[in-house]
Amino acid sequence: MGSLDRHQRTVLLLASMLAIAAAKSFIQSCNSASQCSSLVAYRTPAAQSLGAIAALFNIDTVSLLAANNLDLRSSLDPGSPQLVIAPRRIVKVPISCSCVDGIWRGNATLYKSRPGDTLASIADALFGKLVTAKQIAQANGIAANFGGAVAAGSTLVIPFSCGCGDPLAGGGTALLMSYVVQGGDTVGELAREYGSLPGDFMALNGVANASELAAGDVVAVPIRACGSSFRRSAYDFGLVVANGSYIITAGHCVQCSCLPNLQQVYCTPAPGVISGSCPDMRCLGTNLTVGAMATAASVQGCNVTSCLYTGFKKKIILSSLQSVILNSCPAPPPPPSYKSAGGSLALPPAAAPGSSGLTTPGVTIPASGNSAFAPGPSTAAAAGTFSQIRFGSLSLVLLLVVLMI
Repeated sequence: MGSLDRHQRTVLLLASMLAIAAAKSFIQSCNSASQCSSLVAYRTPAAQSLGAIAALFNIDTVSLLAANNLDLRSSLDPGSPQLVIAPRRIVKVPISCSCVDGIWRGNATLYKSRPGDTLASIADALFGKLVTAKQIAQANGIAANFGGAVAAGSTLVIPFSCGCGDPLAGGGTALLMSYVVQGGDTVGELAREYGSLPGDFMALNGVANASELAAGDVVAVPIRACGSSFRRSAYDFGLVVANGSYIITAGHCVQCSCLPNLQQVYCTPAPGVISGSCPDMRCLGTNLTVGAMATAASVQGCNVTSCLYTGFKKKIILSSLQSVILNSCPAPPPPPSYKSAGGSLALPPAAAPGSSGLTTPGVTIPASGNSAFAPGPSTAAAAGTFSQIRFGSLSLVLLLVVLMI
């Protein structure tokens, strides 16, 4: 029986090493000491609370709610029920991306090992193959004994692949999200989900044909985003917000959202449940708070005065007045909308490992991580079109199960 156990351990170790060798990771070189905001697409292995995911990635729950466009009040209200993400859902996790040894890498996530952990189990089971055992070993200067146990209580840097820059061929601001390719994913739908083109995706990942990608590869997905025009001296200068999400800034006092069809963030006072004691948010000499506007009809048309948020510095909310004359008075800006915290967004989960994916026409990523696609047509799509190279159907809608406390 003992020899059988050793044999099983050897098989598992070899399988882990082969998986590591087979999977490819998006690597973007850099030559500066700068950093940027980035995202990783974490797929829940089982039902998981938002708090547990936030703790795993060393971020606060507010940042996690904001990145996934969930209403802050749904979890920060002391009387609200706990939110739990259903199994195999994508949760966008914000990370800081820095230039380390000539490549962009997320180094802010720290993990304290538990009894029984191995490099392979940490990389695969805990972090969903967003990082490899070899990468963890190299980042922490430890022997790459992938199947061996890691000393309990060790603090490990988790070096996610990430990237910075605006890779959209048509211009515009973008954030990059690291994503683990699944059997049945489609290039067109993955690009369309985040407002980019298949050509952007393929060029960013340095591949000319979808056959070069396989399930288990870590790729970069460009997500359209809104930039900002804050004062250079502000703490939040250079803020970028992914399309369809928001960021809480200014000491949890201001919410900056990236609304559809906008290129600049739209900032308003954050929901009162987290604002607490905030600095004055009014533009100087007016009663307009950031995000508010006043209109007045005139012989020229309509005078529109807006109070714009321009940053946060030394516990002061910076703002400025902007006045324009329009032909007619516009309606007030709509309040930010959020994804539902109820079950109305429930969709079938993503294809489980080992499934054959969709049966839609085209070239699909095989379920196995170590076999290539069948060859397909070129992915050099014309601007404004989507390539016919397909990986299957992908839905990134979160299912939130509400548990009564």
